[in-house]
Amino acid sequence: MTENRRIIITRIAARDFRNYKEAEAVLSQRWTILHGKNGAGKTNFLELLVLCLQGVSFRGKLRNLLRWETAETKIVTEIEGDLKVSMRVFLDAGKIRQERLVDNHSVESFQEIVPPIVLFLPQEEYLLDSPAGRRKILSRGLILQSQTYRQHFSQYVRILKQRNSLLRYGRGVGVTDELSAWTESIVEPMLHIWKMRKKFLVVLNEKLPETIKSLGGISLALRAELSFGGLTQDDLEPSAERIFSRFKELLIRESEIGSTLIGPHRDLFRFMHDGRDVLPLLSRGQRRLLLLALHVIEGEYATESMGVEPLFVLDDIFSELDQKHREAIGKALVSSQVIATTADKKILPKLAGGTVYYEVEKGTIL
Repeated sequence: MTENRRIIITRIAARDFRNYKEAEAVLSQRWTILHGKNGAGKTNFLELLVLCLQGVSFRGKLRNLLRWETAETKIVTEIEGDLKVSMRVFLDAGKIRQERLVDNHSVESFQEIVPPIVLFLPQEEYLLDSPAGRRKILSRGLILQSQTYRQHFSQYVRILKQRNSLLRYGRGVGVTDELSAWTESIVEPMLHIWKMRKKFLVVLNEKLPETIKSLGGISLALRAELSFGGLTQDDLEPSAERIFSRFKELLIRESEIGSTLIGPHRDLFRFMHDGRDVLPLLSRGQRRLLLLALHVIEGEYATESMGVEPLFVLDDIFSELDQKHREAIGKALVSSQVIATTADKKILPKLAGGTVYYEVEKGTIL
C-alpha cells in the first residue's frame, strides 16, 4: 500500500495583514496552539495561512486584508524540504490585485505543492440554520481541498451572474439566443460540481457513524442527503439532457423572477434522522461535534482521493464542549498537523507531544 504524503508547514511570516504589522510563527508537525483574548488576531493568523496556501480568504474581500493605511501585504509560508510559497496582495491604480509564487516562480498548479486544508469556523454553527449556509459549508470544504473543484465552482459562479443579469435586465432582439448561449455554458461546470459533491457525500455517509462515535458520540443515527437544485427527487444521476429539459420547463418562471432556478446554488444539503431534518434538534455542543465530524471526514476524503494528508485549521474548536469531547478531538487528530486557536488556554485537553503554544496579544505573536 502506498504511504500518503505529508506536506508539513514549518514556518509562516507576514507583514501588514489586518491588525498585524509583522507576524511570524514556527509551527509544530503536530499541534500549534494560538491563545489570547477575543480580537487579539488569532483568526487573522489562520486567515493569512489559508490565503497563502490556497489563494482564497474565508472572510471576504481581499481589500480588507491590508493593514490600515498600507497598500500591500505579503505572506511567506515555508514547507518542509526548503520550499517557499509567497502571497502578495496589493493596490495597483486603485484596484486590488494578488500574486502567488513558489520559490519566486509562478506555477500553473499549486495542488501538488501545498496540502489540502480542513477549516473549522465557529460561525458555521449558525450557517447550519439555512440552506444557503449549509451549501456554503459543503462547498468551502471542497474548495479548500481541490483546485479542480475551485476552478469549476469559480467558472459556474461567473456564468451564473451573467445569466441572472440577462434574465433580470435583458430586453430586445437577440436576448433569447444570448440566454441560450449562457445556458449551454453553465451546464458543464454544473455537472462537475454535482459529480464531486455526490462523490464526497458517499464517503461522508460511509464514515459518519464511526467518526461521530470516535468524537464522543451523538445519540442519533444521522445520514447526509443532497438534493440537486431545480431537479426532482427522481434525478439521482443528473445528465446534460435532463438539465436542458428542466431549463426549458422553467424558462417562463425564470424570466418572471429574474433568477436561475436550476443548479448547485439551489442544492439542499441536510442531515437526516428517521426521515426528519435533525439540525433543529441538536444542542450547540452536538452541532459542533457534527461539524467537526464533517471536517474530519473531509480530511479523510482528501487523503484517499489525493494521497496527501490535510492540514487542519481550527478556530476556537474547544469552546462549547465538555472535557470528554475535547479529549476525543485531541485523540482523533493526534497524528495530523493542526493549527488551532482558543481564547482560554485552560480548557485545552492534553495534546500530542511537541505541541507549540503562542500567545497573541493586540496583533503580536508572543
